[in-house]
Amino acid sequence: SENRKPLRILVEQKLNPLAERQKVAYWGAGRAFDALVKYGGLIPKNVFALVDKHLWNKIENTHGILIQRPEMLRLLEPNIVVVLARSSEEVIANTANRMGVRHVLRFNELVDQSRININQN
Repeated sequence: SENRKPLRILVEQKLNPLAERQKVAYWGAGRAFDALVKYGGLIPKNVFALVDKHLWNKIENTHGILIQRPEMLRLLEPNIVVVLARSSEEVIANTANRMGVRHVLRFNELVDQSRININQN
């Protein structure tokens, strides 16, 4: 439950409000995305796009959201991409930038910021 609290704060304070104002795509349809929805309260209908290099042709959707191949970001033109990866975070962020995405947020950094907010209160 201690690991879930930062997810709730992240979603409540950043991700859901951001999705109300901009087109937010998520790169990574695995465990981190699932945790954001199940434990963080991410609203699936506010997800502009969900891409995953390894899952797009294995699983059609998750939480009712179509999983697409990453190259679709060029066509969809999201304002922001949230990278939900650990080991390949930097590679994915650079790839998203090369696809024309100007704003890339890293999941690990966002969770760390949420933990800091918890500790300060």
